[in-house]
Amino acid sequence: MKKYITIIAGGMIFLYLGSCKPNAGKDIQPIIPSDIDYLERGEEIKTAVFNVLSQNLKSALEKGGIETAIAYCNIAAMPLVDSLSIDHNAIIKRTSQRLRNPDNNADESENSMLSRFEAQMMSGQVIKPVLEETKGEVTYYAPILTNNFCLQCHGIPGQTLTEANNDLIKSFYPQDSAIGYSEGELRGIWSIKFDKK
Repeated sequence: MKKYITIIAGGMIFLYLGSCKPNAGKDIQPIIPSDIDYLERGEEIKTAVFNVLSQNLKSALEKGGIETAIAYCNIAAMPLVDSLSIDHNAIIKRTSQRLRNPDNNADESENSMLSRFEAQMMSGQVIKPVLEETKGEVTYYAPILTNNFCLQCHGIPGQTLTEANNDLIKSFYPQDSAIGYSEGELRGIWSIKFDKK
């Protein structure tokens, strides 16, 4: 009689296909996560982090307007993403070619993906999340597109972004270049790294 037992050890899933016979343990085989697993996991993490950040940002706006929201982003956004990285056992990052916070600077792979997504957008293609595997790591990339809510802080000065709010943003981020966007533009990317081990 065969027995099927799933064992989870060290982040790997093993399926034990055994019987009551001696030496049955030699049938243990690791099940390696597929690309679909990483795409699904990346999507889940992106959605979870986006929801937490959005809820906190909306709450800050309701409490004290744009000034409170900008202060929240300045102080709390990166530590929150770092803590969620630990919770999800992944390195979660948001980056762009037009940065607000210099600590979010893109690495070479992220810059390449930003350029790729920008080219796809310019040619009218739908940008879909992608995976990239290098040196035992799998990175999930997905676009960050602007909506009307984003434009309050990332819009065109004097139009969707008031001059007063733009000045306020500059007081927190003197090097800010993350403005001038319209709705539906590529604001940046999600970069979520998994250790394949």
